[in-house]
Amino acid sequence: MASALGQCSRLCVLGLASNSLGDAQLEALSPQLERCKSLNQLDIHHNRIGGTGAAALAVALPKCKAIYLVDAHQNNFGGVGAAAFVEHLPKCPWIVTLDLSQNCTGVADVAALSAFPAVRASADLYR
Repeated sequence: MASALGQCSRLCVLGLASNSLGDAQLEALSPQLERCKSLNQLDIHHNRIGGTGAAALAVALPKCKAIYLVDAHQNNFGGVGAAAFVEHLPKCPWIVTLDLSQNCTGVADVAALSAFPAVRASADLYR
């Protein structure tokens, strides 16, 4: 799927919710997102994506200037994923909604993410 994504230059919405995606799939998919020049919404909620997959997405987002909404809630990004978003979100002022809630993040992660008005995050106190 990741290699075919580059052929979809007019794709506006990519919905991959509840597809059992893991780190490997998101690591393969993320670099291809920049080829989708019209992609403005990415829905990857309720998957099995961990910190390395989240980090791959965070690195790719600054190259995806049309994406303004990312729904990534109910994954397993943890502190690694949260830290990657904290590092790369300043390069993405066009993102207006980024849902990172229910991602096994702690209070410190949520505090760091709260610096970005577009981010919706919650501390998962019961892991």
